[in-house]
Amino acid sequence: YDFIALGFYVDKGEAEAKFMRFLRKFQGKKLGVFMTLGAEPGGEHARKCLDAFEKGLKENGNEIVAEFSCQGAIDPKLLETMRKMASSGNSPHPMTPERLARWAEAAKHPDEKDLANAKAAFAGIK
Repeated sequence: YDFIALGFYVDKGEAEAKFMRFLRKFQGKKLGVFMTLGAEPGGEHARKCLDAFEKGLKENGNEIVAEFSCQGAIDPKLLETMRKMASSGNSPHPMTPERLARWAEAAKHPDEKDLANAKAAFAGIK
């Protein structure tokens, strides 16, 4: 293929370990990268996640020609775990109104607007 799009969801700041091992197969390819995450897609955390993901791909001689990120729903089991940790005082992530609002917003994504934006991000690649 002349172009390959690779997508993943962020889990603890990175792509799933099994997927990361799979990526080692890609060498010298033209790639697009897309991801979903519970955090703000334009924020510092999102940028760090993309950079870390792309680093290994670039080290294998791949060219990243497009990227896209959007919010995505967080696994309800993970949310429950985070709530329990916060209530017991064992979490670096306190349950603030802002955090709860971000989780509620993330549960609505990806939505139709996200899909249209993803399509636009990869349009025209040959």
